[in-house]
Amino acid sequence: MEQEISRLSDELAALRDENAALQKRLGETGDAPSARSQSPSTPAPESGKEPSFTPEEEAELDKALDFTEGHAPVLRPDEDPARGV
Repeated sequence: MEQEISRLSDELAALRDENAALQKRLGETGDAPSARSQSPSTPAPESGKEPSFTPEEEAELDKALDFTEGHAPVLRPDEDPARGV
């Protein structure tokens, strides 16, 4: 059980690192729209410029977003699903 927790913690850390790298690469902040909702044909709200992604970058972003779908959300320290908070 402890090995599983350790493995999942390592996986979570890797996903957070990957997420941070993708956000930095896209110039997003934590409250910016997701990459999937902001296609290259949609102007970026903060700059008025259109984001430009290569087809390979879009595929990479879609793959990363698809990977995270269906996984349990990361809870803040003050959240407890058992208490409904």
